[in-house]
Amino acid sequence: MNGLKSDLGLGSSDADKKTDAASGLASTSVDPVKARKEREKREEAQRQYEEERRKKREKEEYQREKMRENIRQKYGIEKKKSNDDIKAVKELKRDYDMTDEEFAEFEGRVAQDRAEKQAKEHKFDEKLKRRAAKKELKQGVKDSCKQQ
Repeated sequence: MNGLKSDLGLGSSDADKKTDAASGLASTSVDPVKARKEREKREEAQRQYEEERRKKREKEEYQREKMRENIRQKYGIEKKKSNDDIKAVKELKRDYDMTDEEFAEFEGRVAQDRAEKQAKEHKFDEKLKRRAAKKELKQGVKDSCKQQ
């Protein structure tokens, strides 16, 4: 139980301290170097987990976008352009009684989110274009083989 709590970074309870005291272990004197290393190890594990999760979500989003692109091609639907409504952002200022400083910070975050979203969309579009070119090339090879 103590090992699990230390892995999760949880403090020990009074009952745990009593059992440690009964077994003769000094639970109150923790080596600061060891504690720092454990904390750094946990932080690194958390960072790696978040990175893997982010990559997984991007991959899933690409798969969804690929499926949407197939449907657009099948039914001849044009991709709708993103419509960021600036009026809605300004209405938030009024609704939440934001000061100019707060609103400027909020707008900065919104702009940053838009930039990240556009970068992702651009990345997906490039992948889809490459995929479409490969598909076209493959179809052209099939057609030329049929003619011979």
